Amino acid sequence: VKFRDDEIKRIYNILRKYIYKNVLLVGDYGSGKRSVIEGYCKYLLDKGEDEIVFKLDFCFFLKMATNPSEFDKIVGDVFSIAGHDKALNMTLNIDNIGSLLNSNLYGNAGHSFINKMIKYINEYDVKILATTTYRELKEIEEHYPTLLDYFTVIKLKEFTVEESSEIVLGMKDVFE
Repeated sequence: VKFRDDEIKRIYNILRKYIYKNVLLVGDYGSGKRSVIEGYCKYLLDKGEDEIVFKLDFCFFLKMATNPSEFDKIVGDVFSIAGHDKALNMTLNIDNIGSLLNSNLYGNAGHSFINKMIKYINEYDVKILATTTYRELKEIEEHYPTLLDYFTVIKLKEFTVEESSEIVLGMKDVFE
């Protein structure tokens, strides 16, 4: 991933810590958060690591659950599997965590999700690689500041005009 090697290596090092080895990747829409995660997966393959990065869509689970307790059970099951089976060496990728926290499909589902996630981070040896936007980060800081105690925040810098041009020119062959 062009111009994101430093972020990818930083994620790799953070996820190998012993305590609170979680990353919150922050960037505006289109800033390359997903590309950084894909680059991280490629980095793992290139290093011969056996880690599995499992992308979760908790917003989908929330929509599919028929009630709050069913959603809580799904969350608990996912974290339990990721934390108990060390052979899997799993990292949970939670995309757009900020939008989930603001979801009020079942009243205060975001608050419930935060409490469950913190419980499972403490209870199990779970690694999390989450993404959010700057706007959603401000909401997390305001409404769920405790959550940030469990994450290392990596803010993606915007590309310069020159970097953006180089990326676009590098994709030219794909679109011609």
